[in-house]
Amino acid sequence: MLFDNSDSMDKHKPTWKYMWLCRAVNGTVMKQINIDLWILLYSRRVTRYVFSFLSSLMRIIFVMAFGAGLLGAYALAQVKIDVPTCTRMNPLQNDILSTAASVDSSLLHQEMAYLKSQAFSLEMSLKEMKNEYKDLSDIAFKNRRAFNSDEGLADFASEAAGGLVLDTPDTESYYESSHQQTTFFGLPIWKATYFTPRKVIQPWTQAGECWAYKGARGKIILQLAYAAYVDQVTLEHIPVSASLTGSINSAPRDFSINGFVESKYVIMGSFTYNIDGPSTQTFVLKNEDMKLHPVKNMLIEINSNWGHPEYTCIYRLRVHGKIAQVGNQAKTTLYIEDSKSS
Repeated sequence: MLFDNSDSMDKHKPTWKYMWLCRAVNGTVMKQINIDLWILLYSRRVTRYVFSFLSSLMRIIFVMAFGAGLLGAYALAQVKIDVPTCTRMNPLQNDILSTAASVDSSLLHQEMAYLKSQAFSLEMSLKEMKNEYKDLSDIAFKNRRAFNSDEGLADFASEAAGGLVLDTPDTESYYESSHQQTTFFGLPIWKATYFTPRKVIQPWTQAGECWAYKGARGKIILQLAYAAYVDQVTLEHIPVSASLTGSINSAPRDFSINGFVESKYVIMGSFTYNIDGPSTQTFVLKNEDMKLHPVKNMLIEINSNWGHPEYTCIYRLRVHGKIAQVGNQAKTTLYIEDSKSS
């Protein structure tokens, strides 16, 4: 005879009361989570409005204070001091007043002469500084023409011309400290734009305006403004003289350029950025066969840096070549979606 265990199994089945209690608890938890998220988003919005209002209020207060100061200065300038005159003075008083007037006038003339000499000296100093600045500007311009071997070459990767950053596969941006981004309850509400990968295809003006990523190895995929026969690339970094630490070991060292042709990336050349050379270095692609194929998307792989253990900085990357014909432009666009998906 078979053992009937139906009663024991029914005992272990969840009752409708237990199921109702679980659903009620889950509903309460989800509502609480939704309320917390709403509070965070609303607090962020309120904080933004408060900061905006305080900024406008401070500007208004500054303008009002400046206007009040001007009005006060004008009122002081218009004040006239009335000196009582004596109708009857003895000879001794007349001598004292005439002596004081002569002394005051002589001191005033001396002070005016001193101020004129100081103003003349300041004017001459400004002229000398202007001449020195002009000489330094001429020297800097000549050095830039000497160092920038890519001057006059079209940049197909420039964001201003239509270039884009498609992806940074297996690469994470590096943020050094909290002053580079503003957070509210752990949520980033603002961060500097020059720490995003887009900075690679944008101009820079000072040290630190670069894209930094964690580690020594990194990748970035660019879409050129037009399909082009690429023959050169230019990599930029600050010189050692412009570094606050006196070192540029975060600069890329070994890197490779790959072009997307026929649904795959093909290597176009491997190079080494020399930190002892000029800050802007141009490299000629070595793959002659790739120079015959128009390229729209490019993969840049940084394989190492010059010794920084935490991050690597890329200031700018330029892509040079000749624009492809209209027919090749249409042909190249067939591979864009494939590169994005890969």
